[in-house]
Amino acid sequence: MRVSLLRLTVILISTLLVGVMVIANELRFRELSRSVKKIENTKTETVVWKHVKTVKYVNLRWNTPKVQSAIKGLAEIQTRAKYKYKTDDSEVMEYEQTAIAIPLHDNYILALSHATFVDSVPVPTPFGTFNVPVDFVEQPSYWIKNKVWDEQGVDSYDQIELVGRFEDISLFRSVEEDIKAFPFMFGDSDTLLPGKPVLSVGFSFTELINLKDGIVSNVDVGDAYGGDVEDTFLFSASVNPGDSGSPVLGYDDNQLVIYGITQSLIQDGGLAFALKSNYVLNAIEKIKRVAELKKDLEKVTIE
Repeated sequence: MRVSLLRLTVILISTLLVGVMVIANELRFRELSRSVKKIENTKTETVVWKHVKTVKYVNLRWNTPKVQSAIKGLAEIQTRAKYKYKTDDSEVMEYEQTAIAIPLHDNYILALSHATFVDSVPVPTPFGTFNVPVDFVEQPSYWIKNKVWDEQGVDSYDQIELVGRFEDISLFRSVEEDIKAFPFMFGDSDTLLPGKPVLSVGFSFTELINLKDGIVSNVDVGDAYGGDVEDTFLFSASVNPGDSGSPVLGYDDNQLVIYGITQSLIQDGGLAFALKSNYVLNAIEKIKRVAELKKDLEKVTIE
């Protein structure tokens, strides 16, 4: 009898302990479920936040008002020359060549040398158009038309002076008209990395503004093409004749800056190169220093 009572007591206690364990496990399971659900919700919120942030960045990337101000801030440079063919009885003729330019502060204007320098003229023939060397009657003159002036009803060119050239960089200056500087500064091209979005504000075929976006493809082209593109970076947007000298823009944080100047000297399979902004800035400073030295030398000579 005592054995049966003891056995019953053990069974009851065991059953009670099992019940307590089941209840404890159930409570622990519910607590874990709530924790998991909370973590899942947190992950979902993080994903949604990242998605919204990405969309906001894309909308910010090529902000329409900023792009419009970039377009309006550009200018056209026209090189005018009078020439004769290399024959005694050739008559004097006129030639005009148009290129895109970027107005800078203090009435300086930036353009590329190969787009503004004239040493030959294109001559159409039954076999195509060829550049023919000619004799220039006088030094070429340079004229500028700014997009902002067009909006004000002024559709004319004003004469500017050539300050100097360094390799493919040419610097001009207006001595009569105040020119509104391009609205965006130069960025640091040393910070460029492959994959960075960029926007080329081109002047395709010197006929119309042509916006083309892409990404930086290569920031270290080395001595490719015989070193002609040593100071450039490669980007994925297409380049057309007439785009030389157009700004290649990108964002430095939230600020739009110029990372390069399109240089379409290489027409090979759609490759697009841009002169690095740091190289351009150094070239501009060299041109200014040489111009100042020439002025000082002229003063000494006159005295």
